[in-house]
Amino acid sequence: MPRFRLLLQRTPVTDPEAIARGAQALLDRGSQVRLLTPRLWVYTPLVADYRRVTVTWAGPGAQSPAGWTAGPCLNGVQLLYSDTDAAPPDPVDNRGACEARLAWLRTAWPKLVVSAVVFGAALAALRWLFPGDLPLFLANGLALGFTLLVLLVLILQLCRLAALRRLTADTRLAYAHGSPPPPMPVLPAPLRGLVLALLLLSLVLMGFGSPTLLGMALGVLVSVLLQRCWQFSLLGKGVSLRSARRRTAFLTPLVFGVLLVFYLAGALPGQNPSRPVQAASYDGGQYEIYTDSLPLELWQLEPDLSDKLLWSRRLTRSRSPLLTATGCRQIPANGSGYYLEYRILDTALPPVQALVESALLADHPGALGGTNLFGQARYDGYDPVDPTPWGARAAYRLHWDGQMKNQYLLCWPGRVVEILLDKIERGTQGYVHQVLLPSLVKRGSCRPLTA
Repeated sequence: MPRFRLLLQRTPVTDPEAIARGAQALLDRGSQVRLLTPRLWVYTPLVADYRRVTVTWAGPGAQSPAGWTAGPCLNGVQLLYSDTDAAPPDPVDNRGACEARLAWLRTAWPKLVVSAVVFGAALAALRWLFPGDLPLFLANGLALGFTLLVLLVLILQLCRLAALRRLTADTRLAYAHGSPPPPMPVLPAPLRGLVLALLLLSLVLMGFGSPTLLGMALGVLVSVLLQRCWQFSLLGKGVSLRSARRRTAFLTPLVFGVLLVFYLAGALPGQNPSRPVQAASYDGGQYEIYTDSLPLELWQLEPDLSDKLLWSRRLTRSRSPLLTATGCRQIPANGSGYYLEYRILDTALPPVQALVESALLADHPGALGGTNLFGQARYDGYDPVDPTPWGARAAYRLHWDGQMKNQYLLCWPGRVVEILLDKIERGTQGYVHQVLLPSLVKRGSCRPLTA
């Protein structure tokens, strides 16, 4: 016979009489309940020659009646086992049962409050990490998935707090009237399905953002499952639940620490971030150089570039099911001459594109007709320009401190490009169709640019 077995309940079991009947049925087959939850019972072979099982109401730390051994407890409902013919414990009256339930509720409250505060702080920290760049947040699948996961857990904790508050009030009312304790609240089936769907969605988002970190999260989850199985195995050997938890507490932190060390060292499969290469220039100085291949480079726009410039080309890409953001930057590491910087945002969802365009325009409120004490605000704003030369649906040019700058926001179906051309000396109209359009847009495609 296996050291432990699991009994999954189709419906939550919280009624004391039903718990007693189920435990007695297992005892008749030579098994003993070691862990008790409304939906999952863990039972093992008998650790003693128990003959009878019963239930009583008891608060945390209550002493067991003479001749009886305490088993697992569920919200004040205490299982008792006996290996003698000792008399059954005196039945607990309704007021005593309510007192036991209230004692367990008082121990549950602080844990839920601390958990809700922790996840609320985590949600606030995520908001602080992404304060204003909406496109960057929408394109970060890891941030989207983790935010959804934290929000989901926070909502569940708040719902549990509300349920326990209502249960506390009902129990106090039952105590005042001498009635039995009210049944424990359970999560409705539709809500459980919604929670499962949102959990799977958060994992999908995290996988889009960073398959490596998703693999780490799944690795930690597997370690938690192994830890629980180890605990159950110890229970089957007669170890107490508290001792089993203490002996296995190191497993999950150890796995998480090892995976974190490998991640920071860049040794996990699929982890291939853009890394700089240290290179020496003509004057002996050390410069941080990126050698990524870019869709559009400066030599395509300015053919007469100095041979002495040491170029750094960096491409960053983040993606989610909503948006893919490709950031490109080319600068000379040993000079302050030309530079090129642009961002390409791809999405197959028109509502997401509209949201991204509105967010980029809102970052430069002058384009939205803002005003100040002196009238029309014309400082730092995108002004609409003729999109025809770009072959775009809409085009904007940056108006900065009374001057029109060579920074453009270009909108095609499925693609938004923000490009800075301030250091390019040639006129925009001269190379729009020859260089920029073939490099920055693919007609009828929302796929990310490839180098």
